[in-house]
Amino acid sequence: MKAEIKKNVFLIWDSGNVPSSKRQKVFIWNNIHHEYDPSYISIPKLVDENAEKLKSRYLEWIYDLGESNVAGKKVIDHLEVRKGFSYWWMTSIAQKFNASDSSEVNNVIKLLQFESLVNNNPPSSIELVTENKRLILVLKDYCERRKLDFNYSLITKPIEKEPIVKAIYKAMPYYFQAFIYFIWTIINKLPYLLKFKKSSNSPEFKICFIDVFNHLDEKSIETGKFISNYWTILAEKLFSSKNKITWNHNYTGSKSFPNIGCASKLNKKFNETGASMQEHYIIDEYLNIFVLLKMVRDYFKINLKIFRDEQFKKLFHVNDSSICLWYLFCDEWHDSIKGRGAIVNLLKLALFEYYFSTFKKQKVGVYVQENQPWEMALVYAWKMNGHEKLIGVPHTTVRFWDLRYFYDPKTYTNGSLNKLPTPDFIAVNGPVAKKIYADNGFPKTSLVEAEALRYFHLNKKISNSNTATKKNNEVTVLISGDFLLSTTHVMLNMLSTVCENSNINLNLIFKPHPGQHVNLEKYSDLNISVSNDSLSNLFEICDVVFSSNITSVAIDAYYQQLPLIQINDRNGFNMSPLRNMKDVIYVNNSSEFKKALFSFEKKTEQKERDANEYFFLNKDLPKWEKILDINLL
Repeated sequence: MKAEIKKNVFLIWDSGNVPSSKRQKVFIWNNIHHEYDPSYISIPKLVDENAEKLKSRYLEWIYDLGESNVAGKKVIDHLEVRKGFSYWWMTSIAQKFNASDSSEVNNVIKLLQFESLVNNNPPSSIELVTENKRLILVLKDYCERRKLDFNYSLITKPIEKEPIVKAIYKAMPYYFQAFIYFIWTIINKLPYLLKFKKSSNSPEFKICFIDVFNHLDEKSIETGKFISNYWTILAEKLFSSKNKITWNHNYTGSKSFPNIGCASKLNKKFNETGASMQEHYIIDEYLNIFVLLKMVRDYFKINLKIFRDEQFKKLFHVNDSSICLWYLFCDEWHDSIKGRGAIVNLLKLALFEYYFSTFKKQKVGVYVQENQPWEMALVYAWKMNGHEKLIGVPHTTVRFWDLRYFYDPKTYTNGSLNKLPTPDFIAVNGPVAKKIYADNGFPKTSLVEAEALRYFHLNKKISNSNTATKKNNEVTVLISGDFLLSTTHVMLNMLSTVCENSNINLNLIFKPHPGQHVNLEKYSDLNISVSNDSLSNLFEICDVVFSSNITSVAIDAYYQQLPLIQINDRNGFNMSPLRNMKDVIYVNNSSEFKKALFSFEKKTEQKERDANEYFFLNKDLPKWEKILDINLL
C-alpha cells in the first residue's frame, strides 16, 4: 500500500539522507543535483538559475539594513567611531563572508528563493528536517506570520570533541569572551607593549605595500630573502631596480609562524638582505598601551550607545517579505559588537591609526584586497593620516558568489558621511575581473589594470606526458585540498567510495591547502601520497585535477589544458572562478566522479584555452609601472 500523500505540505529536506516518506512537494535544501525522486525540487539549482536576481536582492538588503533608522539615526551613524568612519563596515554582517562552514548567508539566499515558490503556490503547512537550529527559528517565525502550520525534526549532530577550555570559552557570554581575549592579547603581546617604536623610513621611501605575513615561498624561509607568493616577480623587480619600498605585514598565526616571535625573526632577516632598499615591518609589533586604551574606549563607546536587541531585530525583516533574518545573524552581530570579534576589529583600527601616523607621507599604498574588516580600518587610517593614492589588489580571482567583493550599487553613490571606506583604485588583474566589477556597479573610473602577479606560469604550457601511468591503466589524480577541512574530507571520502566500488586504479596525489593539516590515517585504503611541490611540477605528472568549488587552483589546471573536476559546494552554490566556463565538470557524489573520469577518456581533442583571455600576463609589468609611476627595468 502506497504511503498517503499529504496535500499542500511543503517539506524542506536539509539532510544528507533520503526523505523517508512521500510528500506533495519536497524541497532539497543542500544539493544542486540529487539522486532522489525526480519530482523533488532542488533549491540550490533554482538559486543558480536565478543567481543575478537573488544576489542583487541580498546585497540590497544589506544596504537597507545599514541605512535603517533607529531612534532618529541610521544604523551606520549609530556605529560611528570616528568622524567619517562607521564601525558598521567592520562587522561580519557587512563583510558578507559566505565561504565558510559557519556562514548563514547562503541560507538567506535560499530562503528568498523558497519564499517565491510559496508565494506562487501557498501551502497549508511547512515541515523542516535539519540540523540547523537557526533555520528552524527563522521558518517558525515565518510560518507564524503567514499563518501556516509548522513542524520540524532536528537532526542531532555528531558531537565533535574539542578542548574543554575552548568549549567553556564558547559557552560564555560575549562580554566575557571579549574580556578574556583582551587579557590574552596583553599577555601575548607584552614584549611589544613596553616598547615605543617609530618607523625609521626616510623621506625617500614613498611606496608602501601592505599584506599578510603569509604566502611566503619556502625558499624565503630558508634563505631570509623576501620571496612573496602575493607579489611574485613584482617584488623581485622592485628590488633589482633599486626602488625604495616599504613592506608592511599583518601577522596572522600559521603553521610556519605559530607566534609573532617566529615571524619577527624572519622579518629581521628580510631587512638584513634588503640592502637598505627594502624595509620590512610587522605592524602588530607597534602595539602599545595607548593603542590598547584607545581600543577599550571605542569598545565601550559602541556598547554604551548601541540599541537593544528588540529594536535591532525589527530591522532584519526583508522588504516585501515575511522573512525575518535575525535568528540567522544574531550571533554574528553580538560577536562583532560585544565579543572577541569586536576586540579584534577595534584593535586593528587603533593600531593602523597609530602605525600610519609614524610614516612619512606616502605617495602610493598598495594592499592585498579581500574586503576583510581590517582593510576597512586600513583605508580609513591611511586617508586620515594624509597619505596619497591607495590601491586595493584582489590577488587571485573575483568569483561571482564571493559576496565580500560586492555591494549594492547605491553604496558607491551614497553621499553619507560614514560611507563605505574604499581605496582610490582597485587593480583588476584581467578582463574577467574587470567585467565582473563593472557589471556589479563598481565605478569604472576607479578600476585600473594590473598584471596578474600569481598567474604568469600559465604562459608556460606543461608537457603533461604522463605515459607511465597510462600504460599501467592507472589514472593519476591531483587532489587540491580546500581551506575548509570539511570540504577536503568530503572529497577524500568520495574517492574512497570510487576506489571501493569500481575497478578504476587511482594513483592519488594530495596537495594540502597552505596552513591546513589533514590527517590521512583514516584513508589508508587509498593509494595516496602527500606533496607540497609546486603546481607546475605536479601538473606534469597528473592526468586529472580534482578540486573544491571555490579554489583558484582550478584556474591553473584549466588553462594548463588539464581535465578538471570540481566538487560542488555542499550548499549548492557555484563559487568556482570558472563559473559558466565550458569543459569544467562539477560533481556531487562518487558516481558522478566516476562518470566524469570516463567522459575524459572519450573526449576528443579540444581547442587550446588561452589564459590571456582571463588575466593580464605581460611579465615586463607595464601596467604595474604605470600604477606605481616607477621604472622596473
